[in-house]
Amino acid sequence: MPNKVHALTTAAKTNGLRTALTVTLITGLTLVLLSTAVFSLAATTRSLSSDAERLHTADESLRAATTVRAQLALAVHGARVDSRLGTNSSASVQGSVAEAKLALESFQRSTALLEDDNIIVLGDNFAASVAASSGSVLNATPEDERNTLDSELDRSYQELIGALTDERQELLSAVEEADRRMGTLGNLASFVVAFLLPTSAIFIYRQLARRPRRQVELEHELELERRVQQDRTHALRLGLRRFNDRVAAGDSSTIVGEAERFSVATALVYGQHTYDVARVELAASVTEIAAQCSTAERRCDASSDEVWVLIDQGGLRLAIDALIDDAFDRGATRIHLAGRDAPAAGKIDVLADGTPIPQMLIREAFLDPTELTEAGNHQLRGLIFARTLLEGMGARIAYEQYDDHDKFEITLPRAIRRSATTTKRPEQVT
Repeated sequence: MPNKVHALTTAAKTNGLRTALTVTLITGLTLVLLSTAVFSLAATTRSLSSDAERLHTADESLRAATTVRAQLALAVHGARVDSRLGTNSSASVQGSVAEAKLALESFQRSTALLEDDNIIVLGDNFAASVAASSGSVLNATPEDERNTLDSELDRSYQELIGALTDERQELLSAVEEADRRMGTLGNLASFVVAFLLPTSAIFIYRQLARRPRRQVELEHELELERRVQQDRTHALRLGLRRFNDRVAAGDSSTIVGEAERFSVATALVYGQHTYDVARVELAASVTEIAAQCSTAERRCDASSDEVWVLIDQGGLRLAIDALIDDAFDRGATRIHLAGRDAPAAGKIDVLADGTPIPQMLIREAFLDPTELTEAGNHQLRGLIFARTLLEGMGARIAYEQYDDHDKFEITLPRAIRRSATTTKRPEQVT
Protein backbone atom coordinates (compact mmCIF):
# COMPACT_ATOMS: atom_id res chain seq x y z
CA MET A 1 0.00 0.00 0.00
CA PRO A 2 2.71 2.58 0.79
CA ASN A 3 4.29 1.69 -2.53
CA LYS A 4 1.00 2.36 -4.34
CA VAL A 5 0.56 5.70 -2.59
CA HIS A 6 4.10 6.59 -3.60
CA ALA A 7 3.38 5.43 -7.16
CA LEU A 8 0.27 7.63 -7.37
CA THR A 9 2.18 10.61 -5.98
CA THR A 10 4.95 10.02 -8.51
CA ALA A 11 2.36 9.65 -11.29
CA ALA A 12 0.86 13.03 -10.41
CA LYS A 13 4.28 14.68 -10.64
CA THR A 14 5.17 12.77 -13.80
CA ASN A 15 1.87 13.80 -15.39
CA GLY A 16 2.75 17.48 -14.91
CA LEU A 17 6.27 17.01 -16.24
CA ARG A 18 5.01 15.06 -19.25
CA THR A 19 2.48 17.74 -20.10
CA ALA A 20 5.06 20.50 -19.77
CA LEU A 21 7.53 18.55 -21.92
CA THR A 22 4.91 17.88 -24.61
CA VAL A 23 3.86 21.53 -24.74
CA THR A 24 7.50 22.62 -24.89
CA LEU A 25 8.32 20.19 -27.71
CA ILE A 26 5.29 21.15 -29.81
CA THR A 27 5.95 24.86 -29.28
CA GLY A 28 9.65 24.46 -30.03
CA LEU A 29 8.98 22.41 -33.17
CA THR A 30 6.52 24.97 -34.47
CA LEU A 31 8.90 27.84 -33.80
CA VAL A 32 11.78 25.96 -35.44
CA LEU A 33 9.72 25.28 -38.56
CA LEU A 34 8.52 28.87 -38.72
CA SER A 35 12.00 30.28 -38.10
CA THR A 36 13.51 27.95 -40.70
CA ALA A 37 10.93 29.01 -43.27
CA VAL A 38 11.46 32.71 -42.51
CA PHE A 39 15.28 32.60 -42.60
CA SER A 40 15.31 30.39 -45.70
CA LEU A 41 12.91 32.79 -47.38
CA ALA A 42 15.13 35.73 -46.46
CA ALA A 43 18.27 33.98 -47.76
CA THR A 44 16.52 32.99 -50.99
CA THR A 45 15.28 36.55 -51.42
CA ARG A 46 18.82 37.91 -51.11
CA SER A 47 20.09 35.32 -53.57
CA LEU A 48 17.27 36.13 -55.99
CA SER A 49 17.97 39.84 -55.72
CA SER A 50 21.69 39.35 -56.39
CA ASP A 51 21.13 37.02 -59.35
CA ALA A 52 18.47 39.33 -60.80
CA GLU A 53 20.85 42.27 -60.56
CA ARG A 54 23.63 40.31 -62.29
CA LEU A 55 21.14 39.23 -64.96
CA HIS A 56 20.25 42.87 -65.58
CA THR A 57 23.97 43.70 -65.82
CA ALA A 58 24.49 40.90 -68.35
CA ASP A 59 21.57 42.19 -70.42
CA GLU A 60 23.02 45.70 -70.25
CA SER A 61 26.42 44.38 -71.38
CA LEU A 62 24.82 42.59 -74.33
CA ARG A 63 22.90 45.74 -75.28
CA ALA A 64 26.02 47.92 -75.08
CA ALA A 65 28.15 45.46 -77.08
CA THR A 66 25.44 45.22 -79.75
CA THR A 67 25.22 49.03 -79.89
CA VAL A 68 29.01 49.35 -80.28
CA ARG A 69 29.00 46.84 -83.13
CA ALA A 70 26.06 48.48 -84.86
CA GLN A 71 27.50 52.01 -84.66
CA LEU A 72 30.88 50.88 -86.01
CA ALA A 73 29.10 49.03 -88.81
CA LEU A 74 27.38 52.30 -89.77
CA ALA A 75 30.68 54.17 -89.67
CA VAL A 76 32.43 51.56 -91.85
CA HIS A 77 29.55 51.55 -94.32
CA GLY A 78 29.65 55.38 -94.59
CA ALA A 79 33.43 55.32 -95.15
CA ARG A 80 33.08 52.73 -97.92
CA VAL A 81 30.32 54.73 -99.65
CA ASP A 82 32.48 57.86 -99.54
CA SER A 83 35.46 55.92 -100.87
CA ARG A 84 33.57 54.36 -103.78
CA LEU A 85 31.15 57.15 -104.73
CA GLY A 86 33.15 60.19 -103.72
CA THR A 87 30.55 61.43 -101.27
CA ASN A 88 31.25 63.16 -97.97
CA SER A 89 29.70 61.42 -94.96
CA SER A 90 32.37 62.40 -92.47
CA ALA A 91 29.90 63.98 -90.06
CA SER A 92 27.76 60.86 -90.00
CA VAL A 93 30.83 58.63 -89.67
CA GLN A 94 32.19 60.68 -86.78
CA GLY A 95 28.80 60.63 -85.05
CA SER A 96 28.60 56.83 -85.32
CA VAL A 97 32.13 56.46 -83.95
CA ALA A 98 31.28 58.79 -81.05
CA GLU A 99 28.15 56.74 -80.28
CA ALA A 100 30.21 53.55 -80.41
CA LYS A 101 32.70 54.97 -77.90
CA LEU A 102 29.91 55.97 -75.49
CA ALA A 103 28.36 52.51 -75.77
CA LEU A 104 31.82 50.99 -75.22
CA GLU A 105 32.22 52.90 -71.96
CA SER A 106 28.83 51.66 -70.78
CA PHE A 107 29.84 48.13 -71.80
CA GLN A 108 33.09 48.27 -69.82
CA ARG A 109 31.26 49.47 -66.68
CA SER A 110 28.73 46.66 -66.98
CA THR A 111 31.27 43.89 -67.55
CA ALA A 112 33.27 45.09 -64.53
CA LEU A 113 30.16 44.52 -62.36
CA LEU A 114 29.80 40.93 -63.60
CA GLU A 115 33.14 40.08 -61.97
CA ASP A 116 33.78 37.30 -64.47
CA ASP A 117 37.45 37.09 -65.49
CA ASN A 118 36.77 35.45 -68.85
CA ILE A 119 34.21 38.09 -69.83
CA ILE A 120 36.53 40.88 -68.68
CA VAL A 121 39.37 39.52 -70.88
CA LEU A 122 37.05 39.11 -73.86
CA GLY A 123 35.69 42.59 -73.20
CA ASP A 124 39.21 44.06 -73.24
CA ASN A 125 39.92 42.31 -76.55
CA PHE A 126 36.66 43.62 -77.96
CA ALA A 127 37.47 47.17 -76.74
CA ALA A 128 40.91 46.98 -78.40
CA SER A 129 39.32 45.81 -81.69
CA VAL A 130 36.77 48.62 -81.46
CA ALA A 131 39.52 51.20 -80.96
CA ALA A 132 41.53 49.87 -83.92
CA SER A 133 38.49 49.73 -86.20
CA SER A 134 37.38 53.24 -85.19
CA GLY A 135 40.83 54.58 -85.89
CA SER A 136 40.90 52.96 -89.36
CA VAL A 137 37.56 54.53 -90.22
CA LEU A 138 38.54 58.01 -89.07
CA ASN A 139 42.05 57.89 -90.57
CA ALA A 140 40.95 56.65 -94.01
CA THR A 141 42.97 53.45 -93.74
CA PRO A 142 43.23 51.44 -96.93
CA GLU A 143 40.28 49.11 -97.47
CA ASP A 144 42.30 45.90 -97.29
CA GLU A 145 43.77 46.79 -93.92
CA ARG A 146 40.35 48.00 -92.74
CA ASN A 147 38.78 44.67 -93.77
CA THR A 148 41.32 42.85 -91.64
CA LEU A 149 40.49 45.02 -88.65
CA ASP A 150 36.78 44.49 -89.26
CA SER A 151 37.30 40.72 -89.30
CA GLU A 152 39.19 40.90 -86.00
CA LEU A 153 36.40 43.05 -84.53
CA ASP A 154 33.76 40.60 -85.70
CA ARG A 155 35.67 37.63 -84.20
CA SER A 156 36.13 39.34 -80.82
CA TYR A 157 32.49 40.43 -80.88
CA GLN A 158 31.22 36.91 -81.53
CA GLU A 159 33.38 35.47 -78.74
CA LEU A 160 32.19 38.16 -76.33
CA ILE A 161 28.52 37.71 -77.26
CA GLY A 162 28.83 33.93 -76.80
CA ALA A 163 30.33 34.32 -73.30
CA LEU A 164 27.76 36.95 -72.30
CA THR A 165 24.91 34.76 -73.60
CA ASP A 166 26.13 31.76 -71.56
CA GLU A 167 26.51 33.92 -68.46
CA ARG A 168 23.04 35.36 -68.96
CA GLN A 169 21.54 31.90 -69.34
CA GLU A 170 23.15 30.70 -66.11
CA LEU A 171 21.89 33.74 -64.26
CA LEU A 172 18.41 33.27 -65.73
CA SER A 173 18.36 29.64 -64.55
CA ALA A 174 19.51 30.75 -61.05
CA VAL A 175 16.75 33.38 -60.92
CA GLU A 176 14.11 30.85 -61.99
CA GLU A 177 15.33 28.34 -59.39
CA ALA A 178 15.33 30.98 -56.66
CA ASP A 179 11.84 32.03 -57.68
CA ARG A 180 10.64 28.40 -57.51
CA ARG A 181 12.31 27.94 -54.13
CA MET A 182 10.67 31.13 -52.85
CA GLY A 183 7.30 29.77 -53.93
CA THR A 184 7.92 26.51 -52.01
CA LEU A 185 9.06 28.37 -48.91
CA GLY A 186 6.09 30.68 -49.19
CA ASN A 187 3.75 27.70 -49.32
CA LEU A 188 5.50 26.18 -46.29
CA ALA A 189 5.27 29.42 -44.36
CA SER A 190 1.59 29.71 -45.30
CA PHE A 191 1.01 26.13 -44.10
CA VAL A 192 2.76 26.83 -40.80
CA VAL A 193 0.82 30.03 -40.22
CA ALA A 194 -2.56 28.85 -41.51
CA PHE A 195 -2.57 25.25 -40.23
CA LEU A 196 0.31 24.26 -37.96
CA LEU A 197 0.16 27.28 -35.65
CA PRO A 198 -3.61 26.97 -34.98
CA THR A 199 -3.27 23.19 -34.61
CA SER A 200 -0.40 23.61 -32.16
CA ALA A 201 -2.34 26.22 -30.23
CA ILE A 202 -5.37 23.90 -29.99
CA PHE A 203 -3.18 20.97 -28.93
CA ILE A 204 -1.38 23.03 -26.30
CA TYR A 205 -4.70 24.34 -24.99
CA ARG A 206 -6.08 20.81 -24.73
CA GLN A 207 -2.96 19.62 -22.94
CA LEU A 208 -3.10 22.49 -20.49
CA ALA A 209 -6.83 21.93 -19.96
CA ARG A 210 -6.33 18.19 -19.51
CA ARG A 211 -3.55 18.57 -16.97
CA PRO A 212 -5.70 19.94 -14.10
CA ARG A 213 -8.38 17.33 -14.78
CA ARG A 214 -5.85 14.50 -14.74
CA GLN A 215 -4.26 16.01 -11.65
CA VAL A 216 -7.64 15.97 -9.91
CA GLU A 217 -8.18 12.34 -10.94
CA LEU A 218 -4.80 11.33 -9.58
CA GLU A 219 -5.40 13.23 -6.36
CA HIS A 220 -8.77 11.49 -6.03
CA GLU A 221 -7.16 8.09 -6.55
CA LEU A 222 -4.45 9.00 -4.06
CA GLU A 223 -7.07 10.05 -1.52
CA LEU A 224 -8.92 6.75 -2.01
CA GLU A 225 -5.72 4.79 -1.49
CA ARG A 226 -4.94 6.78 1.63
CA ARG A 227 -8.42 6.06 2.96
CA VAL A 228 -7.96 2.36 2.33
CA GLN A 229 -4.61 2.51 4.07
CA GLN A 230 -6.16 4.35 7.01
CA ASP A 231 -8.95 1.77 7.10
CA ARG A 232 -6.47 -1.06 7.28
CA THR A 233 -4.33 0.79 9.77
CA HIS A 234 -7.37 1.08 12.02
CA ALA A 235 -8.00 -2.62 11.63
CA LEU A 236 -4.41 -3.29 12.67
CA ARG A 237 -4.61 -0.95 15.65
CA LEU A 238 -7.92 -2.38 16.80
CA GLY A 239 -6.68 -5.93 16.35
CA LEU A 240 -3.60 -5.14 18.41
CA ARG A 241 -5.73 -3.59 21.16
CA ARG A 242 -8.04 -6.60 21.22
CA PHE A 243 -5.11 -9.01 21.26
CA ASN A 244 -3.57 -7.15 24.20
CA ASP A 245 -6.93 -7.25 26.01
CA ARG A 246 -7.16 -11.02 25.54
CA VAL A 247 -3.60 -11.55 26.77
CA ALA A 248 -4.19 -9.32 29.78
CA ALA A 249 -7.41 -11.19 30.61
CA GLY A 250 -5.71 -14.54 30.21
CA ASP A 251 -8.45 -15.77 27.86
CA SER A 252 -6.49 -18.58 26.23
CA SER A 253 -9.47 -19.86 24.24
CA THR A 254 -9.45 -16.85 21.93
CA ILE A 255 -5.82 -15.73 22.04
CA VAL A 256 -4.91 -17.95 19.07
CA GLY A 257 -7.71 -16.49 16.93
CA GLU A 258 -6.79 -12.95 17.94
CA ALA A 259 -3.14 -13.61 17.08
CA GLU A 260 -4.13 -14.92 13.66
CA ARG A 261 -6.34 -11.89 12.97
CA PHE A 262 -3.60 -9.56 14.13
CA SER A 263 -1.15 -11.22 11.72
CA VAL A 264 -3.63 -10.85 8.84
CA ALA A 265 -4.34 -7.20 9.76
CA THR A 266 -0.60 -6.48 9.71
CA ALA A 267 -0.28 -8.04 6.25
CA LEU A 268 -3.27 -6.00 5.03
CA VAL A 269 -1.71 -2.72 6.14
CA TYR A 270 1.55 -3.40 4.32
CA GLY A 271 -0.10 -4.85 1.21
CA GLN A 272 1.41 -8.30 1.78
CA HIS A 273 -1.74 -10.34 2.41
CA THR A 274 -2.43 -13.03 -0.17
CA TYR A 275 -5.95 -14.34 -0.77
CA ASP A 276 -6.31 -18.03 -1.56
CA VAL A 277 -9.44 -17.75 -3.68
CA ALA A 278 -11.26 -20.93 -4.70
CA ARG A 279 -14.70 -22.24 -5.62
CA VAL A 280 -16.34 -23.19 -2.35
CA GLU A 281 -19.67 -24.85 -1.52
CA LEU A 282 -21.44 -22.39 0.76
CA ALA A 283 -23.30 -24.97 2.88
CA ALA A 284 -20.14 -26.87 3.74
CA SER A 285 -18.28 -23.63 4.39
CA VAL A 286 -20.71 -22.14 6.92
CA THR A 287 -21.12 -25.51 8.65
CA GLU A 288 -17.35 -25.79 9.06
CA ILE A 289 -17.04 -22.19 10.31
CA ALA A 290 -19.86 -22.67 12.83
CA ALA A 291 -18.22 -25.84 14.13
CA GLN A 292 -14.86 -24.11 14.53
CA CYS A 293 -16.41 -21.14 16.36
CA SER A 294 -18.51 -23.24 18.76
CA THR A 295 -17.17 -23.90 22.26
CA ALA A 296 -18.62 -25.00 25.55
CA GLU A 297 -19.42 -21.36 26.34
CA ARG A 298 -20.45 -20.39 22.82
CA ARG A 299 -23.38 -21.71 20.82
CA CYS A 300 -22.97 -21.35 17.08
CA ASP A 301 -25.01 -23.27 14.48
CA ALA A 302 -25.51 -22.99 10.72
CA SER A 303 -27.91 -23.69 7.87
CA SER A 304 -27.50 -23.03 4.17
CA ASP A 305 -28.80 -23.41 0.65
CA GLU A 306 -26.65 -25.27 -1.84
CA VAL A 307 -24.72 -22.64 -3.79
CA TRP A 308 -21.12 -22.34 -4.97
CA VAL A 309 -19.19 -19.13 -4.36
CA LEU A 310 -15.74 -17.81 -5.18
CA ILE A 311 -14.03 -16.89 -1.91
CA ASP A 312 -11.00 -17.34 0.33
CA GLN A 313 -12.25 -19.89 2.89
CA GLY A 314 -9.64 -18.94 5.49
CA GLY A 315 -10.30 -15.24 5.12
CA LEU A 316 -14.06 -15.78 5.34
CA ARG A 317 -13.59 -17.78 8.55
CA LEU A 318 -11.45 -15.03 10.09
CA ALA A 319 -13.99 -12.33 9.15
CA ILE A 320 -16.96 -14.24 10.60
CA ASP A 321 -14.94 -15.22 13.67
CA ALA A 322 -14.22 -11.52 14.32
CA LEU A 323 -17.94 -10.70 14.08
CA ILE A 324 -18.80 -13.58 16.42
CA ASP A 325 -16.21 -12.54 19.02
CA ASP A 326 -17.61 -9.00 19.03
CA ALA A 327 -21.16 -10.34 19.39
CA PHE A 328 -20.26 -12.51 22.39
CA ASP A 329 -18.42 -9.55 23.94
CA ARG A 330 -21.69 -7.60 23.73
CA GLY A 331 -23.54 -10.36 25.60
CA ALA A 332 -24.73 -12.64 22.83
CA THR A 333 -25.65 -16.21 23.82
CA ARG A 334 -26.27 -17.73 20.42
CA ILE A 335 -24.98 -17.16 16.87
CA HIS A 336 -26.67 -18.52 13.76
CA LEU A 337 -25.06 -18.56 10.31
CA ALA A 338 -27.59 -18.72 7.48
CA GLY A 339 -26.28 -19.31 3.97
CA ARG A 340 -28.66 -18.58 1.10
CA ASP A 341 -28.79 -18.33 -2.65
CA ALA A 342 -29.24 -14.92 -4.27
CA PRO A 343 -29.15 -13.60 -7.85
CA ALA A 344 -25.55 -13.72 -9.09
CA ALA A 345 -24.28 -14.14 -5.52
CA GLY A 346 -24.28 -16.22 -2.39
CA LYS A 347 -25.07 -14.62 0.97
CA ILE A 348 -24.36 -15.40 4.60
CA ASP A 349 -26.45 -13.84 7.36
CA VAL A 350 -24.67 -13.70 10.71
CA LEU A 351 -27.48 -13.44 13.30
CA ALA A 352 -26.58 -12.66 16.92
CA ASP A 353 -28.71 -12.01 19.96
CA GLY A 354 -27.54 -9.76 22.77
CA THR A 355 -27.13 -5.99 22.81
CA PRO A 356 -27.17 -4.57 19.27
CA ILE A 357 -24.56 -2.11 18.05
CA PRO A 358 -25.67 1.55 18.28
CA GLN A 359 -26.79 2.71 14.85
CA MET A 360 -24.61 5.83 15.02
CA LEU A 361 -21.48 3.76 15.42
CA ILE A 362 -22.44 1.55 12.49
CA ARG A 363 -22.82 4.67 10.35
CA GLU A 364 -19.36 5.85 11.38
CA ALA A 365 -17.80 2.49 10.62
CA PHE A 366 -19.17 2.43 7.07
CA LEU A 367 -18.39 6.09 6.31
CA ASP A 368 -14.88 6.96 7.35
CA PRO A 369 -12.76 4.91 9.77
CA THR A 370 -10.56 7.91 10.55
CA GLU A 371 -13.50 9.57 12.36
CA LEU A 372 -14.37 6.69 14.70
CA THR A 373 -14.87 7.58 18.34
CA GLU A 374 -13.16 5.65 21.10
CA ALA A 375 -16.44 3.89 21.86
CA GLY A 376 -16.71 2.98 18.20
CA ASN A 377 -13.11 1.81 18.14
CA HIS A 378 -13.88 -0.54 21.00
CA GLN A 379 -17.24 -1.86 19.81
CA LEU A 380 -16.62 -2.04 16.07
CA ARG A 381 -13.11 -3.43 15.84
CA GLY A 382 -14.34 -6.84 14.70
CA LEU A 383 -16.63 -5.29 12.08
CA ILE A 384 -13.86 -3.03 10.79
CA PHE A 385 -11.48 -5.98 10.46
CA ALA A 386 -14.15 -8.13 8.78
CA ARG A 387 -15.13 -5.38 6.34
CA THR A 388 -11.51 -4.73 5.36
CA LEU A 389 -10.78 -8.40 4.82
CA LEU A 390 -13.98 -9.15 2.91
CA GLU A 391 -13.73 -6.15 0.60
CA GLY A 392 -10.20 -7.23 -0.29
CA MET A 393 -11.50 -10.55 -1.64
CA GLY A 394 -14.38 -8.99 -3.60
CA ALA A 395 -17.12 -9.54 -1.01
CA ARG A 396 -19.32 -6.98 0.78
CA ILE A 397 -20.77 -6.69 4.25
CA ALA A 398 -23.85 -4.80 5.42
CA TYR A 399 -25.50 -4.39 8.81
CA GLU A 400 -29.05 -4.12 10.03
CA GLN A 401 -30.92 -4.74 13.27
CA TYR A 402 -33.28 -7.70 13.14
CA ASP A 403 -35.79 -8.01 16.01
CA ASP A 404 -33.44 -5.99 18.22
CA HIS A 405 -30.59 -8.32 17.32
CA ASP A 406 -27.51 -7.85 15.13
CA LYS A 407 -27.66 -9.06 11.56
CA PHE A 408 -24.56 -8.93 9.36
CA GLU A 409 -25.21 -9.73 5.70
CA ILE A 410 -22.13 -10.91 3.77
CA THR A 411 -22.47 -10.97 -0.02
CA LEU A 412 -20.08 -13.33 -1.83
CA PRO A 413 -19.43 -13.55 -5.61
CA ARG A 414 -20.98 -16.63 -7.15
CA ALA A 415 -18.66 -19.13 -8.81
CA ILE A 416 -18.86 -19.26 -12.61
CA ARG A 417 -19.82 -22.94 -12.57
CA ARG A 418 -20.61 -25.54 -9.98
CA SER A 419 -17.79 -27.96 -9.42
CA ALA A 420 -16.55 -30.25 -6.69
CA THR A 421 -12.97 -29.43 -7.65
CA THR A 422 -11.52 -26.16 -6.38
CA THR A 423 -8.74 -24.27 -8.07
CA LYS A 424 -6.68 -21.96 -5.93
CA ARG A 425 -5.62 -18.62 -7.32
CA PRO A 426 -3.57 -16.26 -5.15
CA GLU A 427 -4.42 -12.58 -5.46
CA GLN A 428 -2.24 -9.75 -4.18
CA VAL A 429 -4.05 -6.97 -2.34
CA THR A 430 -2.49 -3.60 -3.02
